[in-house]
Amino acid sequence: MTALSKRYLLPLTAMSIAMLSACASSPERPARAADPVVSTTTVEIKVCPAELQMLPIAAIADYAGPAIRVPPVYLDWISSHFRREALLDQRLSDARGQCPAEAAAQ
Repeated sequence: MTALSKRYLLPLTAMSIAMLSACASSPERPARAADPVVSTTTVEIKVCPAELQMLPIAAIADYAGPAIRVPPVYLDWISSHFRREALLDQRLSDARGQCPAEAAAQ
């Protein structure tokens, strides 16, 4: 120990003992009211958005007019749109199948 720490050790110890004695002899703390109890309830209700309850749009009839010539790039582009539309229709149909029975009846 250094001389400086020895110099302050005794006063600090005396102050600590005095504070502990004061705390021990202080009056009891006032009683606190119990913390309020918070109760939460989670209710899961399965509902379908109105968009899924709507009837599907009727399919477009095949083109029966004269054949037209278009570049293959355009045919690839238009077929990708048809594939996307078919995929979206399938997703909507699957989602509609997940609706509760009472929502599907409305």
